[in-house]
Amino acid sequence: MTPQYSIPGTGTLKIDALGSDQVSQVTTVDGTAVILKGSTFTAKFEVQSPAQQPTGGGPVPDSTPSYTGSGQFVTTNVLLTAG
Repeated sequence: MTPQYSIPGTGTLKIDALGSDQVSQVTTVDGTAVILKGSTFTAKFEVQSPAQQPTGGGPVPDSTPSYTGSGQFVTTNVLLTAG
């Protein structure tokens, strides 16, 4: 949702690419590198049910089918470290 589309929608966030410092060079689980906090990743949000804008004639859905952006992982882990 946004200020314009205040009725929430739903979707799926898919990570397109991790930052080079977000993949462990040392630590693996079942042969797959562990994801690290690192810098930022690029992602795509695919809309499944659009957010809507309330109007007098009924809600108007957001017509954008997907959004791209970036994000970063935030950890609450204080016990383990990985390299």
